[in-house]
Amino acid sequence: MSDTSAIGGMWPTEVASLYGVTEHMDAKGQCVGILALAGGYLPSDLSAACAGMGRQLPLVVDYQVNGAANNFGGGDLADAELALDLQIIAALVPSARIVVYFGPNNIQQLAQVIHEAVNDNVNRPKVLSISWGSAEKFWSDSIRKDVNSALAGASDAKVTVVAAAGDQLATDGLLDGAAHVLFPASSPYVLACGGTQLELASDGSTLLDEKVWNDGFTGTGGGISDVFDVPPYQQNIVLPRSVNDGALRRGVPDVSAAAGQTPGYRIILNGKPIVKDGTSAATPLWASLIAMVNARRGQPIGLVQPILYRNPLLCRPILKGNNRIDGVGYEAGPGWNPCTGLGVPNGMDTVDALVAAV
Repeated sequence: MSDTSAIGGMWPTEVASLYGVTEHMDAKGQCVGILALAGGYLPSDLSAACAGMGRQLPLVVDYQVNGAANNFGGGDLADAELALDLQIIAALVPSARIVVYFGPNNIQQLAQVIHEAVNDNVNRPKVLSISWGSAEKFWSDSIRKDVNSALAGASDAKVTVVAAAGDQLATDGLLDGAAHVLFPASSPYVLACGGTQLELASDGSTLLDEKVWNDGFTGTGGGISDVFDVPPYQQNIVLPRSVNDGALRRGVPDVSAAAGQTPGYRIILNGKPIVKDGTSAATPLWASLIAMVNARRGQPIGLVQPILYRNPLLCRPILKGNNRIDGVGYEAGPGWNPCTGLGVPNGMDTVDALVAAV
């Protein structure tokens, strides 16, 4: 493949190495599911990316739900999101089977896609990665309850569901003067992933600092849910009150990872290298870490939040920055915060501790 040095960005393997995730980068015998409610992918893109990273090509299975299928649109935003998911998971856990669950692009179908994935007795994914969501206000009570019921079923089946907290700061890009978190990330059954901004040394490979991802108009979502109560695993942390109504409810996100455009993630899309950002990069990164944990445990860890919140030092906290826009949003700070949650992976220490957790 062509030289990508002029494109910039870092391969997913290089981003993982910044977090000290360099060994045990595999999950043999595991299956990771990706929920794709739009777009498609080119196998040749995945092959080129794996070659560029020196990683083996994983087995990828397409699973159709309600007639939806791999529908590559020439490299549009939906295609880019799926390429990002696939290439990050392929980079970190190449021996894992990856199943892409294609579903119709609407919120009514999400519960069905989750249900199909959880009950897929052929592939048996124990980690699901969801880079898709919308503000809680757009979900009717009935549809949200259906989806949350499916997510509860995933938890009961020891399936870890990881979802993106969003890329439009605390308001999710809405202009109603309120803060909005995304669902399904706000579900208490989901490991919600926020985003950070890396600061690298002049060598381009040494991590100097890390703060909340906020580019002014884009940046990590996060805040306090308008609909879900404080889950048991967040009962013993200091939660801020909602900037909307002053109430205490479920805090989002739980964890974070690199999401900013600089340096960004280098992927291959429609045959060409591009640089991609977003909490939809942090999500498959964390999904891959969970798959590593499951492989080494020999059994699925399932709902991982209770372990993470009991042991906050498993993550490195992000202390600087905010996800405010037009004065609406939240600050980072010690402990859990509504921009980056508990923080970012603390190298292989995070994986090792989750493997040993009971």
